[in-house]
Amino acid sequence: AREKKAQNFSDFRLQSTRLIQRLRLNPDDSLEIKPVIQITPIQVDLEGAIDYGYTLRPRVRLLEISKQQREIDLTNVKGWNAFNVNIEMTYGLEKQDEDYKSLWQEFDNSYSMTVNAYIPIWDWGRRKARIEAQKITIRKTELYQEETKNRIKSEIQNAVMNLQEYQKRALSMSENMQMAEEISNLSITRFENNEISLQDLLQSITRQKETEENFLESYLGYRKSLLGLTVETFYDYENNIQLLDKFRSG
Repeated sequence: AREKKAQNFSDFRLQSTRLIQRLRLNPDDSLEIKPVIQITPIQVDLEGAIDYGYTLRPRVRLLEISKQQREIDLTNVKGWNAFNVNIEMTYGLEKQDEDYKSLWQEFDNSYSMTVNAYIPIWDWGRRKARIEAQKITIRKTELYQEETKNRIKSEIQNAVMNLQEYQKRALSMSENMQMAEEISNLSITRFENNEISLQDLLQSITRQKETEENFLESYLGYRKSLLGLTVETFYDYENNIQLLDKFRSG
């Protein structure tokens, strides 16, 4: 055990030295990081989370813009090959006298009006077909919107369920870890007083190690599920702020 411990310290020292050189840090700088594990219970309203997914995700907004563009295109298509009248009117003054001295005198009025009318008689149904095709395009966009919203709803529901499960598990494992640590400390004290054997002590320490590993697994799952919910809703539930507002303030 002592040999393995010494080897671990040696490996850690060598890897730390390489990392300090790679990052071009001061040789006296320390790379030791003491992580603070904190689990803040988060209550998520499912309906509110789904609403965030509908209103904050750019994909839904882009689909709404696309639908509006298709509706504008439909209005334009209805105008193709339809009855229309163009009226052009001019008002001005003319001077056709070639004499330079009279150029700025005795102007002639110039008024005109032109009316052009387009009356479609027969287009073999092309205009009607174009309109129907554009309506189908709009309907496809609406169906894709509905499909996207259903998918977003399902993803958010799964994300909320994952968060609740991992959060509950992490909180429970945190209590178990504290209890396992207390048992290990008690076992060490009892071993020093010759009340238990070395094997019993090692079993307590092994159980503590397994409990800590299970807690780390559940805590990482909790963090990943929380990040997953943030990605699906574009809302930071830890800080109670929308991601767009968070990025603007940053």
